Amino acid sequence: MAKTGLTAVTTSTEKIYLKSGMHPDIYIIILDAYGREDVLQHIYNYDNSGFASELEKRGFYVPTESHSNYVQTTYAMASLWNFDHIRPWVVPSDYTQYLLQPIQNNRAFQLLHEIGYTTVSFEGALSYIQIYDEDVYLANALPLNKFEALSL
Repeated sequence: MAKTGLTAVTTSTEKIYLKSGMHPDIYIIILDAYGREDVLQHIYNYDNSGFASELEKRGFYVPTESHSNYVQTTYAMASLWNFDHIRPWVVPSDYTQYLLQPIQNNRAFQLLHEIGYTTVSFEGALSYIQIYDEDVYLANALPLNKFEALSL
């Protein structure tokens, strides 16, 4: 978390303990702005059930009634990585400190480091939600141009 000033998430007052020992791989794949199966069907008349079924066959959990609390990616990422709802932004506060610090220095990765995980972050399409300072940061992992990366 940011050392000083106001950020989007509150300073945690309770300690979260994770068990050390076995370290199964954890993958978080964020399909930003990707609609739910029922929404894709209703709005676009698109049947996405094949994709969802294939993910489930591979062991992924595919929520059927999920929705976002936020309309912007930055807010959603700050909330996700810190297990917290976003506080209202006080306009005089620094936007970078407010949203980007909680993404860059998030609780999820801190907890994983505490129990011995190696964290890996991939370069994505949006530079302002990148988590650079991890054990491994893979930039340009795939030789894609901007269009291909956004399409993926």
